[in-house]
Amino acid sequence: MQIATLQTLREQRLPDETLNETWRRLKRQGAFDSPVSQNENSYDEDIVIARYKLLQPSCQIEGATPGCFLNTVTQEEVEKLENVVFLSRQYSRSLFANGDFSGRKTCWSWNGYTPAIEQIRLKTGKEPRDLVCANRDENGKLIFVCPFAQWRDEFDQPDPSGTKPPTCKTSISFLGLDLVKQMPFWIVFHGSSLPIVKSYLRVIDYKCVEARRQNRELHMYHFKTTIYLKQQTTSKGRFYVVHFDDKQEVTNSAQIASIKQAHDYFVGKFSNNPGQDLQ
Repeated sequence: MQIATLQTLREQRLPDETLNETWRRLKRQGAFDSPVSQNENSYDEDIVIARYKLLQPSCQIEGATPGCFLNTVTQEEVEKLENVVFLSRQYSRSLFANGDFSGRKTCWSWNGYTPAIEQIRLKTGKEPRDLVCANRDENGKLIFVCPFAQWRDEFDQPDPSGTKPPTCKTSISFLGLDLVKQMPFWIVFHGSSLPIVKSYLRVIDYKCVEARRQNRELHMYHFKTTIYLKQQTTSKGRFYVVHFDDKQEVTNSAQIASIKQAHDYFVGKFSNNPGQDLQ
């Protein structure tokens, strides 16, 4: 969908009508029957967004290659995700059953504060473990409410000063865009990769703040990068953590317009259900 088309939709949108409904109405009226240049991007409203899964040595997928990314739609493995940008990010929490490596969640939250109650009921047939995951006090301090979100002591009991991490794991989900294929994707980071991801975001956020002080509009999606997995070995065993290369600002005006177009379309489309393809 072109930027000009989006502008037309906004101008022609009726009260209480979604952009998709406006698109279908104008389409029926022949408003978009003119030829479209092959250089102009368009997105089908039924587009399938693949998830890239990080393959670890513990992965139970037959024939999977640890240290690669698996496209969950095509089942293809790649060693790197090159020339990608992040359109949006979402902090979340996920609880898995003990000893279950299938990736099926028993409880989860898309914002880290409240569980996805209706989706949990629909997919598991059960109620969430608690009605609140966490909240913040008047000073902004994060307070964990659900016992599964709290740090634990050596006997696996919730304990504010505990040393064992919560059984409900924190993660950061990204809606990304492959700049070469012009295809969106989901990717989720957790565990040992989280400090590296947060460090990457701190650099990007700093650059964005610095740009705004110079009266330049800069967002996370203005930076392209290459993502790969690097092996680490500790007393806990062998595993892979994420790394980022080539954190470059996108300066090509046509590419910036294409990224902004994808951001406006996909982030708006999935903002109310950021993880719908992650289950």
